[in-house]
Amino acid sequence: MILGHVLLSYIPLKELQVTVIEAVQGSIKTFLLIFVAGFTAQMIDGAPGMGYGGTCTTFLLSLGINLPATSGSIHTAEMFSSAASGYSHYRLRNVNKKLFRALLIPGIIDAITGAWLLSALGIQYASCVRPLPSTYTLFLGLKYFLTLL
Repeated sequence: MILGHVLLSYIPLKELQVTVIEAVQGSIKTFLLIFVAGFTAQMIDGAPGMGYGGTCTTFLLSLGINLPATSGSIHTAEMFSSAASGYSHYRLRNVNKKLFRALLIPGIIDAITGAWLLSALGIQYASCVRPLPSTYTLFLGLKYFLTLL
């Protein structure tokens, strides 16, 4: 009790409270922006059946979120929808096993290499790396748009 009294006597609780409230309000605003980006991307993805990654990447990069966080959040969300889709195709016997085996190891290697490069270079060289996915998502957006026409 004495230790608690001494600690609380020297901690400015009002300033700490204001700091915590400001941090939470900033986090809520960021969360809502990311939520809207994900919802919009999912609605676009649901219409033609493609476009979640490209749309969500465009939204998140335009919000100023760094590349590793953008990639991580998008791939985490897609992991669950892709697992459900893959399981559905497996249950309906709509899987080319020869093609699956041929793509499995290169896909794993590319995923690990891409994640490592993005985490190693994504923040340190953001000004050089950022235009690459931006240009790629511009190309994807044009392709999606032309597909819908």
